Amino acid sequence: MNIRKLQGNDQQITLLIDIENHREKLIFMSIFYDTYNLQTLANNGQHLLPEDDKFSHEEIKAVADKIYVAI
Repeated sequence: MNIRKLQGNDQQITLLIDIENHREKLIFMSIFYDTYNLQTLANNGQHLLPEDDKFSHEEIKAVADKIYVAI
């Protein structure tokens, strides 16, 4: 797998992810499939988010679904 940052700033980033085999694809699909566990992981980033500004399941699902479908 190769990952390159094509461009980015504080508000937006563009990544190129080259998934080279079926096993790598399955890893990504499994990560973004379980949106409830993904929400827990995202909200555990306490150094990134204030305690009162956690991600909702709807926010996580919207992002995860886009990535899952793209894979």
